[in-house]
Amino acid sequence: MSVERADLDDPVWRENPWFQVVLERTSFARAFCQDARVLDAPCGCGWSSSKFAERAEYVLGVDYADEAVAVARERYRFPNLEFRQMNCLSLELDDASFDVAVSIEAIEHFNHADGCRYVAELARVLRPGGFLVGTTPSAQNCREAAVRLEREKNEFHLKIFWPGELRRCLRRRFEEVSLVAMPNGCFFFWARKSVGWKNKVRSAVPEPLRPWLTQGSQLVRRCLPK
Repeated sequence: MSVERADLDDPVWRENPWFQVVLERTSFARAFCQDARVLDAPCGCGWSSSKFAERAEYVLGVDYADEAVAVARERYRFPNLEFRQMNCLSLELDDASFDVAVSIEAIEHFNHADGCRYVAELARVLRPGGFLVGTTPSAQNCREAAVRLEREKNEFHLKIFWPGELRRCLRRRFEEVSLVAMPNGCFFFWARKSVGWKNKVRSAVPEPLRPWLTQGSQLVRRCLPK
C-alpha cells in the first residue's frame, strides 16, 4: 500500500512521524460529521472513513484504486459505512445527496484544472448548506508553492495551492470559505454551499405549511405567460 494512503491501524504507522498529523487532520473533519450523510473522497484504505462513521448517519468512502477499496471493505465493516471504487472527477452519485464532503490531502494530487473540477464535483453532490471540509499542503504564494513542489519531489503531488488560488477555486462553488494555515505545513479549510433563496424561504415557513408553499409556487408558474 502506498505511503500516500495512511492506515493508522497498521502497526508500522505507530512509529511514523505522520501518525499524529493524520490523526489531527481526521479529527478536524470528523467534527463536521455529527448525524450527517458524509462522502469521503478519496477515502484511501478507509481508516478516516471509519472514524467519521462513529458520528455520522451514513458514510460513503470512494477511491479510484481498487486495491485501496478492497482493503477498506475488508477492515471496516459497519452498517452505516460503505466503500465504492469511483473516479472523484466524475462521481457516480446523485446531485445534492450528501451533507458533508471530506477531502483530506487530496486536491494536491490533481493539476490546477482537475483540482477545480474535483471541487465542482464535490459541490454538485452536496445539499444546499452542505460543507466541504479538507486539508492540503500549504504555501504562502505562487513562488513558494513551486519551490515546495520541486523540493519535495513527491510523484503523487501535481499541484500545491497557495491561499488566494485555493480560495478562488472554492469560491466558484461555495458561498462561505475559511482557510487556516497550520504549523505542520498544511491548510485546514472548510467551505459551505449556498442555501439559495428558495431554500431560505422554505426553511422560514413552518413545516405544516410547506405543502401549501409548493402548491402556491406551482400555481404561479402555471399563470405566467409561456
